[in-house]
Amino acid sequence: MLAGILGVCIVVVIAVVAIATLSPKPVIDYSTLLRYLRDSGASIVEEGEVNWSFFYDVEGRRVAVNETSIVVYEYENSEAMEAEASCVSPDGFGITKDWGDGTGSGKQVSWIYPPHFYKSGRIIVFYGGDNDSIISLLENALGKQFAGMSLPPTPEFSINVIPEQLSGDSIAGQHCVFLVTVTDEGQECQLPVRISATAPGAEVVIYQEDIFEGEVAEVVVIPAQASIGKTVKVTIAGNRDSATDEKVVSFEVAEGEDDRQEYAGELLDRFVSWLAANHPELGITEDTAWNGTMVSPVWLVVSHYLFFSEEWEAHISWHIMVPPYDWAKIDLRHRFDELAPSYAFEISSVNAASEPVPIEVPEAVWR
Repeated sequence: MLAGILGVCIVVVIAVVAIATLSPKPVIDYSTLLRYLRDSGASIVEEGEVNWSFFYDVEGRRVAVNETSIVVYEYENSEAMEAEASCVSPDGFGITKDWGDGTGSGKQVSWIYPPHFYKSGRIIVFYGGDNDSIISLLENALGKQFAGMSLPPTPEFSINVIPEQLSGDSIAGQHCVFLVTVTDEGQECQLPVRISATAPGAEVVIYQEDIFEGEVAEVVVIPAQASIGKTVKVTIAGNRDSATDEKVVSFEVAEGEDDRQEYAGELLDRFVSWLAANHPELGITEDTAWNGTMVSPVWLVVSHYLFFSEEWEAHISWHIMVPPYDWAKIDLRHRFDELAPSYAFEISSVNAASEPVPIEVPEAVWR
């Protein structure tokens, strides 16, 4: 019985230690702030003490965060920090200090840029400016500002999803790729939109989750076997601070299997070999790695297949006919910054070993 109790205790202790290890360490002083900012991917340059201090009790240290200056004031303890923070006016333009002997001091500053004051542990951080990404970093590290100018509301945006409807049904295991962009409504924002998606009955993978206007995210939905004969509903959402938008698309999942991968791969190899020799500017070589997925499986006379490298999407289509009508085509979209293909080529007869030639580029991606 004792051994059983000890076993339970050991498991509990291990679980607690694991949780503590995985939890992010709080920002409490100068060094933990810099560590947090670096871990968040920010570039950090320590620039030393400032020539003039807004506060009375300590000197500030200037730090360049992504080439933007902030000033960090570090106190002996949190009580001293809180006492100093309480002296700052709500708008961040003034400070009043009571020395405890019946006398006091005050400063009023005409900041060139909007002031923002943050605090945590035993530090106060000052940032003057309106860079949304810097403000977001500081809020994540230290919490909302305790003094300073109020921030304008986060600009609204809308998300756009391509396609709104697939060309025919899908099959289980197919990678259904939706392209997502954002359109800012009003002023441009320096914060990205975070893309997320849910699709009951399917796996979801998102490439390039954080996007700005002009960039493209890819939401890949992979129906499960259990979804055959059913409709998969995909909800794609965008979030930027308090602003949100979402779109819903759906598609049917039919019986079927991928029986075209081998031939599609042979066609891709023929195009890639020619592209490597004739269009080296695309960076596509015979060593380029590709992942493929069937698309439009119910289409029979003309077959379609998608391949993805790190940089390109290649759409292969071919005509199931006897020569000389056995053509094959490829169109290429540059991933993450293009919504439509930018190159297209055709082999007029596969069996006749015709050389690829440029053709009119499709106006939209095939899905």
